[in-house]
Amino acid sequence: MKMEIRKKTMATLLIAILMISAFAVAIPVSAVEPFDSYEAAIIEAADRLVATQNNDGGWDWVPNENPDDVSPENTLGVTAQGVLDAYKLTLDSKYLDACLLTYTGAMVTKDGGWRIRGPDIPFLVELSEVTGVSDYADFAKGRYDAEIGKHTDAIGLAEFVRDGRNGQGLPGLISWDINLYVQGALALDRYFTGYFTDAEAMADVIYDALYVTTILYDPTVGEQEDYGLALSGALEAFMTTGTHETEASDLEAILLGIQVEAGYFQTWVYINDVQTTAYAVMALIKTDNLGACMDAGNYFLVNQLVNGEFVPEGEDENHEGTSEVIQALYDICIYEASHISTTATIRPPVISIFVSPTTIDFGTIISGRNSDPKTIDVTNNGEITVTVTADTDSAFYQSFLDLDGMYSGGWNLGSIPYGTFDSYTMQLIGPTTMGPHDAVLVFWAEAS
Repeated sequence: MKMEIRKKTMATLLIAILMISAFAVAIPVSAVEPFDSYEAAIIEAADRLVATQNNDGGWDWVPNENPDDVSPENTLGVTAQGVLDAYKLTLDSKYLDACLLTYTGAMVTKDGGWRIRGPDIPFLVELSEVTGVSDYADFAKGRYDAEIGKHTDAIGLAEFVRDGRNGQGLPGLISWDINLYVQGALALDRYFTGYFTDAEAMADVIYDALYVTTILYDPTVGEQEDYGLALSGALEAFMTTGTHETEASDLEAILLGIQVEAGYFQTWVYINDVQTTAYAVMALIKTDNLGACMDAGNYFLVNQLVNGEFVPEGEDENHEGTSEVIQALYDICIYEASHISTTATIRPPVISIFVSPTTIDFGTIISGRNSDPKTIDVTNNGEITVTVTADTDSAFYQSFLDLDGMYSGGWNLGSIPYGTFDSYTMQLIGPTTMGPHDAVLVFWAEAS
């Protein structure tokens, strides 16, 4: 009596879920292609700002040959921020020295009547973060708290800004200007904690001005003065505070819709204002629109003068605008450097077994007596634990074969981990049907 042993593997539906976790780490932006050109542009522009800095640490609105000029107070932090971003990229001490001069010469020397502006706050907080000296953040906190005290709370400060811009006939700057304080409060919250509710409250004032009751500036009406700045300010405020998500999504779509093929964002005051485009980038990078931001970045490169300033054709140099472009380019570079692309191909595991020997000969057996026992090995040479069963269509073997203590066919041999084997005993028990009996015993393997 011979029995041929065959193995058969049966594929089962396998669902594999691959979890990928990426930990963002700081890496030199200079190592990230194709952003080297952005970094070079940042350095050239920052060098220009250092060269044109006044002796008191600030900057004139436009280039001035007299470094002894008294710098305007409302452009200090926003202009110095670009220089600080250059320092964070390069660690070149000349940029840090210029930032420290802004603090010592143009900020702490002012009397108590000096009103801290929104961009001053992140500049001072980041200056503390990069130097490890808390004095600058402490100064920002003290001046911000004092400003809040003048207006009762963060809502009062935001309404003060709102009413000021609206009274100037510049309602498009309401959301942009308030957002600068929103970002300031978030910087303080990052360093000290306890200021996030201020940021949320000021974002709500923006929402009210754009969407509630007497709307001061309707973001759904296009081609208004300062349209790009209005959209960007509201979008960044809502995104960074996690508020008004539906409106943020709408603003994102509208803002992307006013970007032209050349890369800049329309503003309807100046045809291709670099400032509007810079703030659009700083908002859209937070919504993961890297492509649109890079298109804008390439526009900046086309409009950079030999001296480093970013100036559209026909416009005058403006140090604040140049710094804002630096900030936008820096955000693009940092976004790319802190995001990794992941890819994975998922396939089902291989299911495979090997049975040895492949032929069992029980020999000639006297009717009613047992055969000699035989041993088989089943090896799992696949990639997953399998459950093994065996069966045959032979009525003779279904009736008389004892496979590992089991009768009657459909033998369930249990599970075998991958890379291991199990041994099983086979024996014919008291066969009474005369004649030769050949059959095929099929082994199945399926995922456990």
